[in-house]
Amino acid sequence: MVKGDVSSTPGLNTGILVQHRINDSRVSIESGVIYENMTYAVANEYFNPGGRPVSSKVSNISGSCTMIDVPVNVRYDMVHSKKEKLL
Repeated sequence: MVKGDVSSTPGLNTGILVQHRINDSRVSIESGVIYENMTYAVANEYFNPGGRPVSSKVSNISGSCTMIDVPVNVRYDMVHSKKEKLL
């Protein structure tokens, strides 16, 4: 069990998404790639894996988590207008 917070260093979350409307319908599909990186740091006193304390020789524990997400979204517009489109 880990008690504590994410480290004071801010994480990174960046990516690009592209949306395509299917014909002139109200349905569109969106997909892309999102890169995420988060760092963690916790003091020894708050880290108890399996309920057992860690050796007193450890002063703190740090780690990071890096992920790449590939979201796929289907969107349905309840209100559809014929306004100008960018592309």
